[in-house]
Order: sequence, then C-alpha cells, then structure tokens
Amino acid sequence: MKNITVHVFAMLTVLLGAPWVGLAEDTSPGKNSVYASDSSTAGLPGSCGNELLAGIIEKGKPKRVIAIEATLNTALSSNLDDLCLKAEVNGVQAQPFSSPTFFGTRASCNAGETCSLAASFWLDLDAAEAANPGVFKKQPLNIRLLGGDDLNNGSGAFYAVTMTARMEKK
Repeated sequence: MKNITVHVFAMLTVLLGAPWVGLAEDTSPGKNSVYASDSSTAGLPGSCGNELLAGIIEKGKPKRVIAIEATLNTALSSNLDDLCLKAEVNGVQAQPFSSPTFFGTRASCNAGETCSLAASFWLDLDAAEAANPGVFKKQPLNIRLLGGDDLNNGSGAFYAVTMTARMEKK
C-alpha cells in the first residue's frame, strides 16, 4: 500500500504542478531482496556515518550471501567534497572493509561538478553467523546504507541515493 500511495502522490504532484518533495521509498520487508531510494534538497549529511537508506529482508538463511549495490549522486557545493558509502547488515559491516571506520568506497569531487559514487558490497551470512551466533540465521536482516560528505560540504546540495540488496545462494 505504501508504494501505491507514493506513486499516486507523485502522479498528482506532476499533474497539479506542485513542487516535488523527495520521498523515501523501499520495498521492505522483502523475502529475498529489498530496494530503496531517497532524494533530498535539504543537503547531503556531513560526515560518513549517517544512515542514508535502510531496508529489511525477512529472514537470513544458511549458504547465502547478501549482495548490496548502491549509488549516491549529488550536486556539489562550492568546496571540495569527499563522498563515502558503506553497508551494514544487522550491525556488521559488509565487505569491502579493513576496519570498523573504513568506508568501502569514496569519491573526491571538485567544486561546481556533479558527483556520483557507485559501490558494491557483500556479506557471507554463514561467516557472519559464525562470528555473531544468533544474529543472522532465521533473523530479520536489517540492511543499512551509511554515507555522506566526509568534508562536511554537502549542506544544501541536492542528492539522490539508491540501494539494492539481494540474498543469493553461494
């Protein structure tokens, strides 16, 4: 029902000429996948630890991996920006990472440019369950996309973000 409401609102917005306001949308909870997107003119959050999107896959299963793809696009402020993204599943950082504070992917962009960042992440549910018993198998998988502008220059810049997460057999 939520998706129908969002689409009807968007259609009315276009037909009536009302200004478009970015609406977060996701397909949670999904059986094996979740899709989410958001956009905002309020400005990309400063620092990399902000939750940009979230979604839920109903239940983790053995012999599976979570594959996550994400994009972040923004119109930049007048300063150098450093966009960053990382993904977490039930609080555990997905690959690639080398420490809890490392962001799997970054992009440095110059003033006056449009900047895009695309990333792929993954998490082996068997390995994650072995390291965190009772957290993944037969449990809801809360997937979070974290990111922002590490140089805190994103304030006021339009941005759009998307996330696709799928649970697949290894």
